[in-house]
Amino acid sequence: MLLRKYMFVICLAVFVLAGNFTCLLAVPIGNSDEGREYLIASQDVSKWSCGVYSRAQNRDVTSNRRQLSMRLRKVIAHVGYDFERWFTTYAVAGQSQAGTSGGGGYADAGTELGMGMRFNILDLEILDPTLFEDKIRVNAGWQYSMSDTEWEGRQTNLHELSASLMLSIVNDIEGNKLFCPNSIALFAGPIYSDIHSSSINEKNKLGFAVGMEVFLSEKISLECAIEKFDADAYSAGINVHF
Repeated sequence: MLLRKYMFVICLAVFVLAGNFTCLLAVPIGNSDEGREYLIASQDVSKWSCGVYSRAQNRDVTSNRRQLSMRLRKVIAHVGYDFERWFTTYAVAGQSQAGTSGGGGYADAGTELGMGMRFNILDLEILDPTLFEDKIRVNAGWQYSMSDTEWEGRQTNLHELSASLMLSIVNDIEGNKLFCPNSIALFAGPIYSDIHSSSINEKNKLGFAVGMEVFLSEKISLECAIEKFDADAYSAGINVHF
């Protein structure tokens, strides 16, 4: 009888102590599933986009009355916002390096900042699509950037104003078991690029570009292009639209 009495007291003490620790360690459960019930709720980010690209090019320029071939190498990130479904404005930031052909390596990298606009002008579906011919699209763009770049041993503020008009042929392959991407776009069109500073003027401002964009999903795409001015230029990047 005495043993049963002690066991009852011990169990009661353990129950009280466990209850106290439970109160100390307890956390809320049954959280609300409504975003409006939270201090920081999820926002609509469908109008935002971002990406990064790398670009390498050679351009014939006049510098201090000399004809030179300028080499440029850039790594740029961009963040965009859709003010309209057909109109996007964006900002760019990254690094730029300059050098001369045959003059050794590139100079130290400088900061590049800028802004631009993209316009979706035309989307035309083809009634009887064949391979790589589901849609025809026309897009235009404009961009201004400035970089603090070292050129021939001196720091130079290099300005670039560029524009493009691209015609794309898009093939939607979503659901095709033989392909992973959603769609593939082949594009081509004229481009304009004016690179200048206080001592540098570009020789040829008009060129042509061809490239391909692979949409891994509706929101993510990989892009590569070849640009032709005085010499070939190459660019590649990844784009994400939220």
